[in-house]
Amino acid sequence: MITQKIFKEKNLISILIVGEVSFTELMEFHIKLANNPDYLNTFDGLVDQREAVMNITPSDLDTISQFNTDNNLIKGHWAHIIHTPNETALTMVYELKAQPKHGIQIFNTKQAASQYLGYDIREYLLKNGS
Repeated sequence: MITQKIFKEKNLISILIVGEVSFTELMEFHIKLANNPDYLNTFDGLVDQREAVMNITPSDLDTISQFNTDNNLIKGHWAHIIHTPNETALTMVYELKAQPKHGIQIFNTKQAASQYLGYDIREYLLKNGS
């Protein structure tokens, strides 16, 4: 499940990924984001993947990265909070593809992600079911 909320006052989109997520679900999320009139590509991103199980491949990440590039979807700084090795590895693969286009960093603590984005992120983290 992928949920998101935009905090315009912070120029931020907060995303929560919980449970098993397929390539189709992740791609649909990116397509909806590209078509969301409230989203600006200059927003920073906060992605909480601590409870995610990403059922995707590096090839899927190529497709997503290309979609984001073709649609000029992301220019801000993105902080991904991750606790599991598989999700860390997959995000690192994406990080290598995305880095020339926008800032993306992987963190395992809220404090480190807060330092990267420049403010305390705790009030912007989404809760499961929100």
